[in-house]
Amino acid sequence: MKRYALIFAVTYLVLSLALLTILEILKSDDNPSFNLIIALAASFVAAGKFVKENGYLPTPEQTKAYSLMALLATWIVSILIAVVAFSVLLTPEEFSSILNLAKTSFFWILAFTTMFILSLVYYYAIKWSFSWYAKQTLGK
Repeated sequence: MKRYALIFAVTYLVLSLALLTILEILKSDDNPSFNLIIALAASFVAAGKFVKENGYLPTPEQTKAYSLMALLATWIVSILIAVVAFSVLLTPEEFSSILNLAKTSFFWILAFTTMFILSLVYYYAIKWSFSWYAKQTLGK
């Protein structure tokens, strides 16, 4: 399932960069729901590839393993994009301000709570989309 998680990660990265480029050109704000839509689309791509290469539906164990790896890929890609964006877009004063905020326990409690909730949402969305699209693809 690592192969399909990698397909997911690359697709997620490409779509995220494309969206960020479009939003920058349009001078529009990023909406967090866009990222979830991108994760669903990336999972559709991985599911389509899985069915095309294997000719059967993924087992529940395969789906779970894929979903966990894809969730990890989502966080890795998102963190890498954020680091690049922070280093390019923020002034040293703004970056220093963020680092000072990160020294507080409130920041870490809020960050981990948010990451936990988002991880649950993304995990179930990725799991559902992979299974659903595999069924749709196999049925064609």
